[in-house]
Amino acid sequence: MQTNMSKKLFRTLEIDLLSQDFKLPSNIHTPLATSYRPEFDFSPLLDDDHINWYQQLIGILRWTVELGRIDIHLSVALFAQYLAQPRVGHLHRAFRVFAYLKTHP
Repeated sequence: MQTNMSKKLFRTLEIDLLSQDFKLPSNIHTPLATSYRPEFDFSPLLDDDHINWYQQLIGILRWTVELGRIDIHLSVALFAQYLAQPRVGHLHRAFRVFAYLKTHP
């Protein structure tokens, strides 16, 4: 069961995503696709506003790991390596982690 705080988090995230014509993926069974390699992601670099958003999202995910969600630890650690120069693909894959958390509370 999701707490009020996590419901607010997902509601806020989904509103932010809708404002950019994007939504959380559905039917997610793992936090990271087994074939995805962030080091081989050559999508465009994020602009300054999106870099800040990415950094905030990774901070939230790190906090979630600290609270006991060790099932996303590897994914979060991989994405944390790209805090200085994240790419569009990294951001979209971070959304997948949130989708996983939403479907696996």
